[in-house]
Amino acid sequence: MKKHVFLDVTSKYISIQSYLIGRVRLADINRQPIFLDREVCFEELGKAIFLELEKSREIPEKEFMYYWENGELFTSFEKKIDEQIIKTYGYKNHRDICKDSLYLSVQIYNNILYVTPYHQDGLRSYGTVRDKSGKGIEFEYPVGLSDEELGKAVMEAFEYCTSIYKKK
Repeated sequence: MKKHVFLDVTSKYISIQSYLIGRVRLADINRQPIFLDREVCFEELGKAIFLELEKSREIPEKEFMYYWENGELFTSFEKKIDEQIIKTYGYKNHRDICKDSLYLSVQIYNNILYVTPYHQDGLRSYGTVRDKSGKGIEFEYPVGLSDEELGKAVMEAFEYCTSIYKKK
């Protein structure tokens, strides 16, 4: 079983987006991300993440190729989400949203839950955060965490996220 969600935390909100899993992972453009208050409690955050993980799914090759060949669907989806964020949270533009963002993913693979913080190296461009020896930082947990435990683990993992736009 494979599941994947992507989280974006800013000074104003936390968003959670379920992903489709094919040859690569793709945002599920048929589902709106969940937006939570920045000060959400661990239990509510964990519950929302588990809900979106349930919605994540592996897709057959034919469905993957449809999305792959119709990349404009993702561009349109991202633009609509940005417009919603600008209207709701008062950002000026896409660049302002990205500069205020930190990213991480939560995945389930072979009944292990992985939380992976990212380093943002450009506008919506990111890679795994690395330790001093160059090894990617990733946290492993049993898949049976409580909602509160998952929410706490994710908020702690956000402390490892970095960005060229933010000084620590």
